[in-house]
Amino acid sequence: IVRAVRAGDAAEARRLDARLRPLWALFLEYSSLRVMVACADLLEICHAVPPRPILPLAAKARRKVAAVLADLDLG
Repeated sequence: IVRAVRAGDAAEARRLDARLRPLWALFLEYSSLRVMVACADLLEICHAVPPRPILPLAAKARRKVAAVLADLDLG
C-alpha cells in the first residue's frame, strides 16, 4: 500500500486496502497489536507474546486469524 501511495497510484492503494479488509476487521475486533503478534507466531516469523498486561488471543480468535491469513494467501 505504501509503495503504491509513494508511486502516486491511488487506485492500486485502494485495491490493496480493500483486499486486506478482512485483516483490518480483525484489528478492530481484537486490537491490531494482538492480531499482529498472532500473525508473527502463526507465520513462524518469531514466537511472539504481547507485552503484559495485554493477553494473547484465545484459540478461537487465533483460528480466525489463521483463516484470514490463508484466505489472503499470506501464510
